[in-house]
Amino acid sequence: LPAGMQNCGGGPGQIMTTMPGTPISAAIRPNDAALAAAAATTDSMMKAYLGMTLAEYQASPTCEINGTSASDRANQVLARYSSGECTRFWINGDVQFSAVTLGTQGRPVIIASANDMTFNGNSEIWGIVYSDIDFMWSHNGTGTATVHGQVIVRGNYYANGNITIDY
Repeated sequence: LPAGMQNCGGGPGQIMTTMPGTPISAAIRPNDAALAAAAATTDSMMKAYLGMTLAEYQASPTCEINGTSASDRANQVLARYSSGECTRFWINGDVQFSAVTLGTQGRPVIIASANDMTFNGNSEIWGIVYSDIDFMWSHNGTGTATVHGQVIVRGNYYANGNITIDY
């Protein structure tokens, strides 16, 4: 693995970096009392990582995304980001992205939902991804995914391919 990166224990090809000198084991809920306390409720988790409760985040300047399906909601996020309208999103309902590039180093995104988030295929995210229930990155066959920022999941995290989370 590259210097400063460690396999996160979630399976082959999954790489996560942490603060220099911090072992990966200290960055997962079972081994971190503060993280376990933060994960007790949606509000405590959001407050710990996004600096506000769920209601405060929804009331802040964000684009609220609704839609008829998980892929429809993903398309709305991409369209509104691409148009320059938003960089912060609250998604009502599950969302499923397929092979996306979202955010840049100079214009990162925050996408948050109290529901499931799924990413399929080669993807690159610059910013913060917050899911209160489940986060899944699914790669069938070869492919890569990179998050330059944070993936915050109060529920379950699952990845079955090559993913790098570079915090």
